[in-house]
This record gives sequence, C-alpha cells and structure tokens, in this order.
Amino acid sequence: MASAASLGSDISFFETGPPRNLPLKGLGKAVLAYSILGTSSVKSRFQSRRRQTHSRLVGREADLNVLHACFSHAAAGNPQAITVAGSPGLGNTRLADEFLRSIEGDECTVLRAYCESFLNAEPMQAVSQLLRQVLRLPADAGIDSEDAAVRLAEIDAGLCSHAVTVSAMLSSSLPTEASMTGAIAALAHALSREQTFVVFIDDWQWADDLTRSVLRPLADPGCKRLLLLRASRDTEIDGDGTVLSLEPLGVDDCSMMVRRLLPDADPRLTEHVSQSSGGNPLFVEELCHDVSHKVLLDSDRLANTFTVSSSLNNLIDSRIHRVAANLRRLLETVAVLGNVVPLWLIEATAERSDVVE
Repeated sequence: MASAASLGSDISFFETGPPRNLPLKGLGKAVLAYSILGTSSVKSRFQSRRRQTHSRLVGREADLNVLHACFSHAAAGNPQAITVAGSPGLGNTRLADEFLRSIEGDECTVLRAYCESFLNAEPMQAVSQLLRQVLRLPADAGIDSEDAAVRLAEIDAGLCSHAVTVSAMLSSSLPTEASMTGAIAALAHALSREQTFVVFIDDWQWADDLTRSVLRPLADPGCKRLLLLRASRDTEIDGDGTVLSLEPLGVDDCSMMVRRLLPDADPRLTEHVSQSSGGNPLFVEELCHDVSHKVLLDSDRLANTFTVSSSLNNLIDSRIHRVAANLRRLLETVAVLGNVVPLWLIEATAERSDVVE
C-alpha cells in the first residue's frame, strides 16, 4: 500500500488497485492510497509521462466543444451527424475517444465500429459490427431469423418483421440493399426513441459504397435522439451532416506537449521538436520518443546537444530496428496480413520461432 503523494509521477511504473481513502491514526483526514499489485510494463520515465498524459488532449478544446454541442442537440431530440476529418496523425480518432469518454454516464448508449481497407475486411464490416452490438452477439457470430426476431422484439415489437433481413445481413448471403436500408432505418428510429444513442464509426474513408448507403438512415431527421459520429482521413466528405476539419496544432500547443513528455528538455530542443513536427501530434510524440531513446538508460536528464530525426519514416525505421530480430521478422510478416489477424494465420505464415504466444 502506498499513498498517492508518495507515488507521485512514478505511479505509472506500478499496476495498482483502485484508489481509496485510508484513515490513519494521528491524522485529521484520510489519505488517498493505492494497493500495489506489481510492476507495470513501463520501463522509462518517458514511457511513464506518455502513459500519464495519453488521456490529456492538447489544443482541441474548441473541437471538443463542437462535439459536445452536437451531443446536446441530439439529446434534446434533434439528430446530428458529424464527421471529424483530418490528415493521419492529427488525432481524429483520439478526439473522438476523448469525447466518448467524457459522455460516459450521461444516460446514453454508445456503439462503435470501424472500417478497413485490407483484403481481409468483412463486407459491410461496420454494419455487421453495429448489428452484433445491438443484438448482444459475439464478434463474427451469426444469428438465425427466429433468434433475431426474439432479440429485436426486446427492443420494439415492430422490428420483428426485419428479422429475416437482419439474420441475412450477418451471414454470407446479403439481402437486397432496399431491405437492409429499411431494417437499419427501423432500428435507428426504435433505438433513439427512448434514449440518446451515439454511433461512432472510425476510418470512414475506407467504408465501401454499400456500407455508406445502408447506414445513411442514421443521419435521418426521424432518428430523434441519435448522434452519428464518423472519423475520416478524407477532408472532402461525401455524405450527410457537418464536417469538423482538424487543423495542425499551433507552436504553443506543440511546445506544451513536448514539455509534458520531456520536462527536462532545453528550450531550444523544445522549439526544434515543435517546429519539426509541423503541428502533427503524432509526430510530436514520435520525435520526443526518438530524443528520449538517445538518453543513457541510467540518466533522467536530456542533453542539450541531441538532435531529432529529419522525417517520420526515419523515426519509424529506428524504432523497428531496435526490436529483437525475431520480433522484427514477425512484425514484417503481420504488416502485410492486415489490421486484425487471427493467430492461426500468423502461425501458418511466420517462422515458428518468431510466433509469440
């Protein structure tokens, strides 16, 4: 057991239980303390700071306010559809995650889905993911029409007429586009009638045409209390609703990120990293990681003479080459297989000695 004050910023080096107020003799008030369960995977102070600050968003307050305003309108019965758009690394998904965390407990239900560009992506992947969440099904599971009718009736008795369509949508033989669109529209209207529903779809730029068409009813004005939130790398969105375009961070915001990750850095190094990042939050983190790795393992301070890599590709290459050879071969193999890869496929294509259980 250790107090929060004694752990301080080193708390990320440990896996802890939930905080609790511990009464101590001789003290007039309880002390906030944690049960120490073991050491964490954090091995350096840079990783510790990054773990602590990962949930703290910098320079996106105005964008968060826009999302909260959309949520308030939806909760009041005015459906909203908004797409967060920006180049890779600007934090589209990060902003959406921060927003979704902030509305937890606000008497709303959140559904999440994502699209993929890889060959192993399931047809209408985002649609299937949303349906399985609504019907409380495991990932990749199908459902027969009778069971679908029972589960749909728990939401609204009028949805039973769509049971055959919903069942087919989670199988290998898709029904007609019109029937699928009708089923999604009926579901969206029923779900948003009693409570606020938030549907988040990540990587919308990779959504196929059928997915875009079938999910279009989610932006229908008849869905009284529904917020459709999408994240996309495309700045030009063909669809309904508002587009919230993310801009690169300003110099002050970038400098704030650097100071949080590298508090001992010389001001000149802070300025160099901020300018080299081009205002991209991902680049800021990777540049700081690159600088941190050049510090001696037993040193907690940064030398002022360190320079940063000239490009993100160089940063990524340097991180990959620091990985053990067998893990690097495994990483190279998995990189061409897709975003979500089953273990059996990794075992079939990688060298046995490289597979990590």
